[in-house]
Amino acid sequence: MRILGLDPGLARVGYGVLEVDEQRRNQPEMVDCGIISTDAGREEGERMVEIARGLVAKCVNVRFAHQKLSSCKVGDIDAAPSIVLA
Repeated sequence: MRILGLDPGLARVGYGVLEVDEQRRNQPEMVDCGIISTDAGREEGERMVEIARGLVAKCVNVRFAHQKLSSCKVGDIDAAPSIVLA
């Protein structure tokens, strides 16, 4: 199973993808991680689009078997990852 974790923000969004073998119950293995940064001079809506595009670009090569979405509210910025994953 692959798990996508997000640390939402407007200036930077942190992401990490873990692989967990449920049958062997081994330690999670890091598949990918990084930061998506936005241009501080742009409007908030443009920055959210920039985040959404960045997430799509980063996650397009990561295959997920199931899509489950859980999140904690951190202002309105958590909408961009939610839209991408929906």
